[in-house]
Amino acid sequence: MRPPRPRCTPLPLQLVYQGPCTSLKPNKADADAVAPGLECGVVLGGGEFAEYKPRDVVECVRIVTRRQQAQQQQLAKQQGER
Repeated sequence: MRPPRPRCTPLPLQLVYQGPCTSLKPNKADADAVAPGLECGVVLGGGEFAEYKPRDVVECVRIVTRRQQAQQQQLAKQQGER
């Protein structure tokens, strides 16, 4: 699945763009995912960012918010007592 908020960071590390990934192309066709280690084309922000330079690092992250296990157990216990 296409990551929601990729970042492009040139070396030395300095964040220059953070926004949506609008296209990911390992060949000439769009894809939702690319295997690790393979090259691909990427369009960030609908083409609003195009200042890629050799050796830039494009890092894609997905932020997931989860309750801690202790909180879940406590909540389940409280619901069981009702």
